[in-house]
Amino acid sequence: MGIPCAGSGTSDCKSRDFDVGKPGYCSCGPSSSKSCTDLIPRGENCGPVPPPQTTPAPVAAVAPADSKFFVTMTVTMPYKKSDFNEALQDKYKAAIASAAGAPVDNVDIVSITEKRRRAGSVDVETKIRATDESGMTALSDALGSGDALKTKINSALKAQGLPESTGVTAPTKAVIDVSSAGATQGPLWALAVLAAFGAAVF
Repeated sequence: MGIPCAGSGTSDCKSRDFDVGKPGYCSCGPSSSKSCTDLIPRGENCGPVPPPQTTPAPVAAVAPADSKFFVTMTVTMPYKKSDFNEALQDKYKAAIASAAGAPVDNVDIVSITEKRRRAGSVDVETKIRATDESGMTALSDALGSGDALKTKINSALKAQGLPESTGVTAPTKAVIDVSSAGATQGPLWALAVLAAFGAAVF
């Protein structure tokens, strides 16, 4: 029983006319929270359109320390090696994690090397671990390349209260494969994403 929907319908059942003595129903239009085919008792408002549901962004998982999937890059920071202490290193790792969209626990500083040709600068070799190959690719894509990479890294460093870097190499995806049982784990192949590792972008 009821009046079938004929196009847009109405957003308020009170506005429809009904024959005296017949069951009072009307159809809600597309601007309502009810579908056009829902029959609503006379006198009941169809209601507003509900707000769209949002899906929270997925949170990257913490990768194991021995994960075979990771991205490597080297960032040049304007510090003497003796001055780049643990507190600054923690801020640096937080910045890299933010730029890559990764948990800070996935960021490792592999080495800190003082530059010979540039006094007061260190090369910070950095590894960002992922749980699988798709996560590794996501890290590389999030970091970007060229000016976008430079801007993202420096913005993240500044947010941590650190100075901008003076150089950064293109991120490189690497996968360590494990051969047959009993063999020693070691690097089998690496895929360059944006450029060969060590090619500075600025």
